[in-house]
Amino acid sequence: MSKTAEATRRDCIKGCLFGGAAGDALGYAVEFMTYDRIRAAFGPDGIRRYELHNGRALISDDTQMTLFTANGILIGNTRGAMRGISGPPHGYVYRAYLDWLDTQGCVSEKEHHRICWLTDVPELHSRRAPGNTCLSALTAGQDRSAAAPINGSKGCGAVMRIAPYGLFYDRLLLQDAKLFLDEAAEIGALTHGHPMSHLSCALIADIIARILREKTDGKPATPMTQTAKAALDDVRRCMRYDDLPAFAVLIEKAIALAEREGDDADCIAALGQGWIAEEAAAVAIFCACKYQNDPVRGITAAVNHSGDSDSTGAIAGNLLGVQNGYAALPRAWTEPLEIRDVIAQISEDLTTGCPCDEYTCDRGAGPMWLKRYCI
Repeated sequence: MSKTAEATRRDCIKGCLFGGAAGDALGYAVEFMTYDRIRAAFGPDGIRRYELHNGRALISDDTQMTLFTANGILIGNTRGAMRGISGPPHGYVYRAYLDWLDTQGCVSEKEHHRICWLTDVPELHSRRAPGNTCLSALTAGQDRSAAAPINGSKGCGAVMRIAPYGLFYDRLLLQDAKLFLDEAAEIGALTHGHPMSHLSCALIADIIARILREKTDGKPATPMTQTAKAALDDVRRCMRYDDLPAFAVLIEKAIALAEREGDDADCIAALGQGWIAEEAAAVAIFCACKYQNDPVRGITAAVNHSGDSDSTGAIAGNLLGVQNGYAALPRAWTEPLEIRDVIAQISEDLTTGCPCDEYTCDRGAGPMWLKRYCI
């Protein structure tokens, strides 16, 4: 990979995680407020800047679980690099989620030992309105998969954390789209068993992977609407769910709304409030498609509605962040973010992957990497 391509990839990955955290933090302040209440509190244009706490913009469980997703993926990557063999990503991500559960003061019925360096970050031991479905599914400690669902939930708590998978496995999408999409579904199925959740995870991961691959390869930018349509075609071709037709209708509606003039809040209301997976994905896709070159307007639109503002903001931020890169995000949004150094470190690690193998682990970045990701 050329230095230019590597720099672009680094900027896009960092943009994706910081954009998601920015949307999460902006929306977290208004998550349970109606749009009328948001405008009454923040003015006719709604919330436009962070509500700061001791100078920091607080992230919610959305960003917490996104980071733990990345931590699990990188542990699996390190296992493969050091031992030449590893299991599928969702197995390592599941163990990472059990660590996240510990930080929330809950105990899983499944015995485990901590594997994530993120558990050493004090701020991540804060409860920020964690989803009941995530807590109950992880506490149960039962076997879980897309084929044998742990519950029937299609809440948005799976799709809001899927971005690191799309970032790290973007090449897999080109090599084996079905395997890529099925694994995205399996990561979501760790806590959410409804097919609409699986489809939403697969679609958002596909869009992120497509954008990152295009940027890394230095290809001309494809309109976000076309990227979303191509990703939906992948899902149609590779996944077999009875809910797929209804899911496709909603996503196509989101894309169509983005292609014509209309009030953002009215369009979002026509798609749903974002509490469930397919609605959260649709709202984020609408905002990202309509404002593909303006992450500030897109993320702002994604949080100003009567619904799950932090999750729709986080997903839209992921899409707009990978599309525009970290450099396009205003410092007023990146600098005040809570644990921004942790987000930056995870971004860098997702960019490089494990830098060593069993023969070179004592050189270069090896020792520090293994301290973070070697079980």
